[in-house]
Amino acid sequence: WAQAGIQIFAANSGSDTTNDGMSLTSPCQHIVQAANIIYNNTDNQGSAPTILLKGGDTFPECVTLQGQITGYNVGLITSTSGTGTSGGATWGNVTGTCTSNSLLLIADNAEWQVQNILFTNASGTSGIYGIFVHQTGILDVLDGVAFGSHPGSYNIGTDHGASLGISSSYQINGGTAWLGFASLGSATTMTECGACTVTFSGGPTFTTYYTLVGAGSTLLMAPSHAYSGTK
Repeated sequence: WAQAGIQIFAANSGSDTTNDGMSLTSPCQHIVQAANIIYNNTDNQGSAPTILLKGGDTFPECVTLQGQITGYNVGLITSTSGTGTSGGATWGNVTGTCTSNSLLLIADNAEWQVQNILFTNASGTSGIYGIFVHQTGILDVLDGVAFGSHPGSYNIGTDHGASLGISSSYQINGGTAWLGFASLGSATTMTECGACTVTFSGGPTFTTYYTLVGAGSTLLMAPSHAYSGTK
């Protein structure tokens, strides 16, 4: 399909075999299928494609997005309604093996944005982190994102020249070993915006806020950064 601004929907009630994902009445069942449609079947004609996750649904899957999409550099993943703190889609609670070891892995020059989603693995397998950006991938965290618990792991991480930017305030409502982790290399960066507020809800616990490992790992935080709530 050659279509500017294409929207692909995913919902627990959907189907990856009989639905085309083009509407909420004919959604895919899994995020990975929605991504496959955008990567393999669309020319985005100079406008960002969007994956829309049904608000209130939980998607227990690990998804890897690699390489650039056709016709535009950046894609968006968001909820059809609500936010990560109220009524939006929940991404996580994966049990069993997760090949990428993360709910969302952005890699190999892929460029994506996320919005209005709760990332959590509170009732899933220990050691699976929320978002990881690898090997020159780029991810921008927009408004309405929240992080739940990721036992034994991280909320966010980067390595090998990847870039993760937090462009809006966000909430942490579950404990984790590290909030953020950057490692292995040149131009690996995590950036938190100015005038952003990090809200702690429910008294989450974590052992380390950010960890930087290896030459070239960079964390940039604006001096006007603010924190609310207790941990």
